[in-house]
Amino acid sequence: MARSTPPIVFLHGWCGSPAFWQPVTRLLEGRYTVIVPQLTHDGSLPELPERCVVAGHSMGATLARRLLRHRPDAIAAAVLVDGHLPKFPPDPARREAFLAPFRTGFAEAASRYIDTLAGPATPGWVKEKMLETAEGDGLRALESLNDSDTCAWFGTEDDRVDVPVWALWAEPSVMARVGGEHREWMEKWCRKLHYECWPGASHFPHLDDPERFAAGLREFLVRAGI
Repeated sequence: MARSTPPIVFLHGWCGSPAFWQPVTRLLEGRYTVIVPQLTHDGSLPELPERCVVAGHSMGATLARRLLRHRPDAIAAAVLVDGHLPKFPPDPARREAFLAPFRTGFAEAASRYIDTLAGPATPGWVKEKMLETAEGDGLRALESLNDSDTCAWFGTEDDRVDVPVWALWAEPSVMARVGGEHREWMEKWCRKLHYECWPGASHFPHLDDPERFAAGLREFLVRAGI
């Protein structure tokens, strides 16, 4: 591995853990340095090396976008996987309506929600592992999305992203209406965007097909000059 190659920091999503990136990282070890932190459940930004690639899935993509906003000098490139990247600051009424079932019966609401995210190729352990998350942690993570800082772009020149970005989406995705208009919106704030959709993938494309994802990541980093 070249000494100048920056490490890749993988950020897991809601009710996740470092295990949710292991099928991918084992395909990259030896060629890249990989860092897979256990994230807190309050939306706090993780520490980063001096220069790195950040790859985030779902809520981890939200954190990656916020890191691009607040710590841009530390990031050489970013990968956003089927992320929660809202176009507008959260609407309190809509967020409360979404959170209400989780507040009154977290386990049942979480189980139903995870079923909307998984697909035929999603490993069976994914839901089991997610449901191991403590109720307080899972609810607190969802509540953290009420922060206006989760908005993907505030519409200003200063809030644009200058580093290469690979945005990978399931198609269809529960996170956004992906495709032409969505791609054009992302191109407004990502100057060096590689936008890709995988038809038929679940919310966990990197777990549906880790080898395809790892190959795509390597290709993206080569195109980005990393």
